[in-house]
Amino acid sequence: MCQPLDGRADLPLHSLGAAYLAAPALLVEQVQTAWSDMAATLIANWFGFDPQEMSLLRHLLTGDDWVELGIGKGGQRDPELAVLRGMLTKTAAPSCPEMLRFLAHLIAQTVEDYKIAAGVASPPQKWLSLPCGLSSRYLRFGAARGQAVIFVHGIFDGIAGMQRLQPMLRARGLQVLAPLRCGYGGSDRLPRQADPVDLFITQLEALIDTEGLERPILLGHRSGCVFTAAAARRLRDRLGGVVGVGATLPLPSIGQAGALRGHQRAMALSAVHAKAVLPLVVRSWSRSVRQKGPQVLVSRQIAKDSADRRLLADPGLSAVLEQSHRMMMQHGRGGYETDLRLAARPRDTRHSAKAAPTIYLHGGEDTVTPAERLQAALGPGSADLQIRISKRAGTMLLYAQPELVFAAIEDLRQRIPS
Repeated sequence: MCQPLDGRADLPLHSLGAAYLAAPALLVEQVQTAWSDMAATLIANWFGFDPQEMSLLRHLLTGDDWVELGIGKGGQRDPELAVLRGMLTKTAAPSCPEMLRFLAHLIAQTVEDYKIAAGVASPPQKWLSLPCGLSSRYLRFGAARGQAVIFVHGIFDGIAGMQRLQPMLRARGLQVLAPLRCGYGGSDRLPRQADPVDLFITQLEALIDTEGLERPILLGHRSGCVFTAAAARRLRDRLGGVVGVGATLPLPSIGQAGALRGHQRAMALSAVHAKAVLPLVVRSWSRSVRQKGPQVLVSRQIAKDSADRRLLADPGLSAVLEQSHRMMMQHGRGGYETDLRLAARPRDTRHSAKAAPTIYLHGGEDTVTPAERLQAALGPGSADLQIRISKRAGTMLLYAQPELVFAAIEDLRQRIPS
């Protein structure tokens, strides 16, 4: 981007000759740009740009030649100036350079968001140091600022469900942080004698302190709800609330693992009855994912007649599941084995009256954890506990009906004291 300067106040006038003062001064600025038809359509809808305005914008941001904007000989104005004047009015920008800089950033950001959601690009990651000396990683999704949400991943599909929502998260002004529990991704391995729930609480408090978060909302998915339920009890005064999506329950019996199939069933049964062979079963499962494709990460939990099966036809789902699985396995299978052993451990699942406000979202077609079993496990409802059942959803509620998740987050946000 090139714009004229009215003067050269940064240089002493006595050092400049008359010829230099008569020469034009230009400020040249390099602007990072990107373009996609999807992003362009969104920008046009947001600001009400017409095809002529979008054509000029694309030329300005991606063209290989110069576009001269000014008054030519005889006082004739370039026709592009009239188009830009209309765009300035629609964007309320103070000047053309400011508008182009803003639009270039917005389009590039939108393009990157859709790449992340499609599994083509990776979300940003940061390191987190824990007081116990361990270090972990966490990922960032959504807006740079806004209501803070901490996503707590499950066992099999990892952060894929949240990654798919990247454009929606930014559009809703949600700042989402997704810590990778010890044993997953680039986080340190879980020490042999450490309790995974206690260590997660330590990780969560460190994340809240490091980012300076004020009453973040926890969003647990599938087996991640085990950790959010514990945090709701222990950190009530630091949280704005908890949303649990598709929560799973302990699997202390063969009957309760019956809805799982294939390697996921074998892993659950090994965790309950044959802990010594669990590492071998998890290794075989990981090899199966590579051979059969990443969709088996979620397809084994979907009932054969469930409406969720239509999601499996989306090639974008495979890409984001594969990227998530590859990242979660960065340090091996330790995180999976730890969480499977935790799932086999009996625990009190009743909701505590002293816990942070909690909303559970559950699919009526979830055969792994039927809704009535979840309701019975949580106990009677209260002012701070809601269980919302979507009859049309199954285990893929986060993927199929994200609007229900956003509504629950907003309900909790409105309850946070100002």
